Amino acid sequence: HILLEKPGAPTVAELEAMAAEAKAAGVPVFMGFIKNIASYFTEALACANANPGSVVTLTSLNDYTAETLPECFERNAEGLLKNMAIHELALAATFFGMTADTVASVDTTGCDGDECDLQTLGDFTDFSKLNMLLTNKDGGQLRVVVDRCGGDGCSAAVTAADGSVLLEKEMVDEARAAAVAKRQEEHPDWIGYLVTQEVEYKELKERCAKAALAGEFPEGVASIEVAIEALKLAEYLTPLLMQRLAP
Repeated sequence: HILLEKPGAPTVAELEAMAAEAKAAGVPVFMGFIKNIASYFTEALACANANPGSVVTLTSLNDYTAETLPECFERNAEGLLKNMAIHELALAATFFGMTADTVASVDTTGCDGDECDLQTLGDFTDFSKLNMLLTNKDGGQLRVVVDRCGGDGCSAAVTAADGSVLLEKEMVDEARAAAVAKRQEEHPDWIGYLVTQEVEYKELKERCAKAALAGEFPEGVASIEVAIEALKLAEYLTPLLMQRLAP
């Protein structure tokens, strides 16, 4: 059994080759996408499914600064959409019918409020933040908001067709905030999301270990095929958004 960290490979072609090799060898591959098993997302998905016509907004924030962003760009040279936002793209492909083949439009009018940013820092050009509304060919929609320097956290909101907010959920809710603050105080040198997402990563690894021992595929865990679709979506969106946001 293999637990493969996201995004799995730098390119779709490489990940497809890995998937084929694993299949030929009869080796199950579990992907390290944590958000599809996180309660803030599963509750938002249930709410959206119960309210036809509603739109989910997935928000992911990191706590880099202007001073640390160049190192982030270099260390994550595959780019924001293949790195930080790949979790949201995996959710988009799995639960919202958003793939490179089905996306009909990418609305970035949210960027009019300075919610998108494309920068070149040293030898690396990448997005520091994005706000995009994806619509598929069936009319389904999903908004994805990511910001490298926006703080530290993940959330989901569900908005009804009339604009009213049906649900807002944070990964780190009030009940968990004190424990997170204590861990951050104990490890001030850790990257923020290593603490805020600790519960989900622990749950993911325990599910995978239990399933491997039982000879099963873990419930709620993404397959390598999901990772391929997420990477395809990232490779579709990256040049489109770079062209659109270029100075």
